Amino acid sequence: MELCLFSSALPGWDAPSVAQAALAAGLTAVEWGIGPGQAVESPGKAALNDLGVVAAGICVQGGAASLLEPEKLRPFAELAAKIGAPHVRVFAPGLGERADGLATAAKIAKEHGVTLLIETAPQTIAPSTAQARALVDGFAPDEVGVLYDPGNMVIEGHVDPRLAIAELGPYLRHVHVKNVGWRREHGTWQWHHAALDAGLLDWNAILAALREANYTGRVCLDHLGGAPSLATLRRELTVLAPPT
Repeated sequence: MELCLFSSALPGWDAPSVAQAALAAGLTAVEWGIGPGQAVESPGKAALNDLGVVAAGICVQGGAASLLEPEKLRPFAELAAKIGAPHVRVFAPGLGERADGLATAAKIAKEHGVTLLIETAPQTIAPSTAQARALVDGFAPDEVGVLYDPGNMVIEGHVDPRLAIAELGPYLRHVHVKNVGWRREHGTWQWHHAALDAGLLDWNAILAALREANYTGRVCLDHLGGAPSLATLRRELTVLAPPT
């Protein structure tokens, strides 16, 4: 498994700064979040070559494209192909919405030689790995796959990582890394981001389950459990790859 950095883990940072932080932390690949407020605002404004890092993927952020409007995915797929990224990620539709655009989105991604990924995410029709697998079943796994985000599944859809990985089978293409906790606030339970070693997830157990399943894809740090800085990034990475 290769560790990489999701640019959205450093909110407010531009693309060169994200790349420099990744390299300084010993990472060679960055997955780029594209959309409003991201390191890259739109596919047409991307300047991601010559930054010294490998493109680990393109993630559509802020609703800039979706399965409800799959044609909007085209420039993102074009960007992924241009910079050699293996996939373009979108979220599944929300509850009560239809996923009719999945076939069109998959076709657009295939035309550009990249894989379309659906992420396990709360408040969508694919909060858990079982729902995500049901959504993508029938497509070739190298054309449509699933981004497994255990942190999202703490919010909605949690299952034991061994079961989650088994449910996805060949559709498991990418993993996002963060930790999440819950606390009581003003009479209700609220979730919050936590440091990797301080939330509800046991990342040692998740990584062990991935190894047992012979997963060889990327494991991408999705959110930092603290102020976005190089020091926080390095601290979080020690949880995933302790110094020897």
